[in-house]
Amino acid sequence: MYTGVHARHRHCLGVLAALGSLALPFAGAVRAAELEEVVVTAQKREQPVQDVPIAISVLTGDAIATRSLPDLGALASQVPGVQFTKSDQGGNNAGVYIRGIGQFDWLPTFDPGVGIYVDGVFLARTSGGLLDLTDLDRVEVLRGPQGTLFGKNTIGGAISLYTKEPEFKPEGDVLLRAGERGRFDASAVLNAPLIDDTLAIRFTALTKNQDGFGRSLETGQRYGGEGKEVGKLSLLWRPTDSLSVDLSGDYTRVRQPIAMSLLLNLNTQTFVTIPQNQWAVANGVTPYDDRWISPSYYTNYSVWNFHDHEDTWGTRLTVTQDWGDIKLKSISAYRNSRFLTGLSFDAAPSQMGDQIVNEQDDQISQEFLLSGRTASKRVEWVSGLYYLRENIFNGVVLPLSFPANPDGYDTYTTNKGGNTSYAVYGQGTLHVTDRMSVDLGLRYSYERKDNTIYVDATKFGVDLLPPTPLEKDWNSVTYRVAAQYELAEHAMAYASISTGFKSGGFNGRAQSAFFIAFDPEKATAYELGLKSELLERRLRLNLAAFQTEYRDIQTTLNLEDPVTQIVTNVVQNPADARIRGLELESQAAITNWLSFDLAATSTSAQYTRLEPGTVVTRADHLPQVPSWTLNAGLELHVPVPLPHVDGGELTARIDESHKASYYDGAPNTIYNYEPHRDLVNARLAYGPGDQRWSMALYARNLFNHHYLDFHEDLMAFLYSIGTPAPPREVGAEVRYRW
Repeated sequence: MYTGVHARHRHCLGVLAALGSLALPFAGAVRAAELEEVVVTAQKREQPVQDVPIAISVLTGDAIATRSLPDLGALASQVPGVQFTKSDQGGNNAGVYIRGIGQFDWLPTFDPGVGIYVDGVFLARTSGGLLDLTDLDRVEVLRGPQGTLFGKNTIGGAISLYTKEPEFKPEGDVLLRAGERGRFDASAVLNAPLIDDTLAIRFTALTKNQDGFGRSLETGQRYGGEGKEVGKLSLLWRPTDSLSVDLSGDYTRVRQPIAMSLLLNLNTQTFVTIPQNQWAVANGVTPYDDRWISPSYYTNYSVWNFHDHEDTWGTRLTVTQDWGDIKLKSISAYRNSRFLTGLSFDAAPSQMGDQIVNEQDDQISQEFLLSGRTASKRVEWVSGLYYLRENIFNGVVLPLSFPANPDGYDTYTTNKGGNTSYAVYGQGTLHVTDRMSVDLGLRYSYERKDNTIYVDATKFGVDLLPPTPLEKDWNSVTYRVAAQYELAEHAMAYASISTGFKSGGFNGRAQSAFFIAFDPEKATAYELGLKSELLERRLRLNLAAFQTEYRDIQTTLNLEDPVTQIVTNVVQNPADARIRGLELESQAAITNWLSFDLAATSTSAQYTRLEPGTVVTRADHLPQVPSWTLNAGLELHVPVPLPHVDGGELTARIDESHKASYYDGAPNTIYNYEPHRDLVNARLAYGPGDQRWSMALYARNLFNHHYLDFHEDLMAFLYSIGTPAPPREVGAEVRYRW
């Protein structure tokens, strides 16, 4: 299935070289351009990205558009150290890992290891986290623990999306996209001033539609399609130069087929398959055996026709009062999510493992930020108060028997609970000299969680676990210490120690009264970095070296159930690990016509502590940690004058993303191993110099590489499964701005 990868890799390098040589005739005639300066708020105040002593990557809205990036998951092909993966939940779940730290399980009794923020609002759950990249100002990706300014569940890093604010001028943007497998997308942005320089409104709408790339050979049912509508309305009121009020509301509606699933391997000698196949043979039913192994990446034998329905909405009110040297900001938000989705685990007519997931989440959050600087500007500081309240319900239907068999291990499990979090924090920067500064930050966090689990053995008609409540609280102190020194103009070195934690939780997959809590994970990262802009700011070169001490890892432990005396799997904190890595990020404006960007990582991770009974060993690799990755892109602008087109320009871009082999889970087995892969995306666009309109052709996964988004080893129960990534997609875009 993986033949031809190296040949395609060489072909891509040849294309990159050809584009580079095509630009040479222009190189001598055109003055080289400076790289664009990008301003970020990674430290809760506006700073040029090159002045921030944090490993941070930024993609602007224009950069997202010129790459035709479809959703948040596409960042993995652009940003070093970032992994996005699907899960066996079945919906638009975002499994995000940064520097080897992410989320162990998608159930809401577990928490993410990478925080996702939209306009300063923390999204507590990963369900629906594969956000669309529409009408964005920028995306900031912070690598390493961000426990001081961002708080809990940023132990691996933080991803912040910032949408465009309403402007006090009329403008609009319309995009139409059509492509393979019935792809049709349309988006529109309308911005209008209601009162000059005082009140403005901005409306964004998006629809995304595509037929499924996977197909059942039994029924013809399509899987892996897309059907989504998104709407957002923002209102900006600026009654004075120092006061602004930003109110927004958004809604996302998903109605699409469930994800494509593959049966990769089958174990017919388990406590599930042996009695089920005995019943099948005795009753003239085709047994569940190797005949149902999926024959290709995009076909299976499932007969299950289910759907992925998701409804998510939220509101946000941001009020900012600026007194010059002191600024006060309030961010109030509410979010509500409803999901009904599933996955055909068995990928066969048996329907053993056709999982249904029903999840309902809502959260309310409030943050107050007070920031400022002294009159001499020697000290800059930010402080804040944070509150979050979540209410969560999750129900999972998991059949492990033939539908007609009255005897089987079918279960319906619910987890219903809540989470209340409080935090207070502060961080200051002391400019010791004109060249040297020191950052000191501290945060105290407290949270209380409660959960009630219920497990029903639906075919036995008994409660495996009657409603069982559990409550626990934790507190944590996180800090950050950093020093930076300006080596020369546009060159800075820094050293930092940063900490973070991922919330504790509950064993939401318990099958008996052995329902227990586990504690938070913790991380301390030591980092050295260099940020520089060279050759008259035509070359940006950033380097980072880090070592993360990753403690109390939430993973599976085999313990004896005190009720049944049977050894069972529970989640505890039995492991520590050490993660080391090097990261390089570079952009080069070779000429006005040619630019190049490169991002590479080298990472190693090993367990340093394992308690007896832990299912992983010291020989295992941490999941989602490829030993190295490389992302490279080349962009070429060529003047192509045409009649009635002022400053007509052809833009060609090609991107390659290489990822070394890795494991999707721990312990590592051949059933969760993912080989290395190379993916290539390309785009060719034409439009006038003022970018009023453009026409483009795009290709995602240009060389049609077949690979898995997710790979899970469930051989102890039944099988190993996989969810394939989409094949190549070629399409066209038309865009008009005013």
